[in-house]
Amino acid sequence: MNYISFGLIGSNEVKIDKNQYNYYYNNNQMKLLTLNINFKGLTSARIHKICELIQEHNPDIIFLQEVLNQNVSEFLKMEQYPFHFGTKFQHPYDTLILSKYPCIRYDRFPLPLTQSHRNLLIAEIILPSAQTLFVGTFHCESVFGTIDSEQEILKLDQLSFIGSILKYKHFIIAGDTNLTHNEKTTIPTLNELNSPATFNNQKRFDRVFVSSGFTNSSTQLIGDATHSDHRGLVIYINLNAQ
Repeated sequence: MNYISFGLIGSNEVKIDKNQYNYYYNNNQMKLLTLNINFKGLTSARIHKICELIQEHNPDIIFLQEVLNQNVSEFLKMEQYPFHFGTKFQHPYDTLILSKYPCIRYDRFPLPLTQSHRNLLIAEIILPSAQTLFVGTFHCESVFGTIDSEQEILKLDQLSFIGSILKYKHFIIAGDTNLTHNEKTTIPTLNELNSPATFNNQKRFDRVFVSSGFTNSSTQLIGDATHSDHRGLVIYINLNAQ
């Protein structure tokens, strides 16, 4: 293949096939999907249903959590997503980004005090305007307690760390906070977009955060229990805000 190299500095090098580069982009809007696919009992049949769900909604960028190492290749078979970041796992399950947008660089940042190898996966992508944007996904610690408990504080500390990594950057991130609907999420550098409950209809585990200036035109719940114990979130982000 004939590749374009973007010459990364201190990160994972990304090469782009010129034949895949001329994808038609919407200059005004980006469609995102985030989904925790639940690694427990993850079968080929369920992965096939998840891939069908993704293709039905056809987002520009996909954020997945709890992908098993041995199942990564199944998601890479979707040809409309030629760019994928974070495919080399160091642990049994992790996060994954699939994209129609080309990428300059990507990296993983371990979250503070994690006992489960949780991290932020972040990629710098190229927009149709030739500007760049950071997109990312994460999975905060799966610990639960009362309001203002050490468990809640740990997850807020992990989100604060994510906010510090993205400070002064244009970004859109989405993932599993493991914070319920009644737990605080006020992080000065992370602007949370309104979204419905994605787990048991009462817990807002899965959330979307953006830098100042981005807005969303709509948010949609997708999927059911045959796909995962989480519902998926489809978010339409207005790009002309930047």
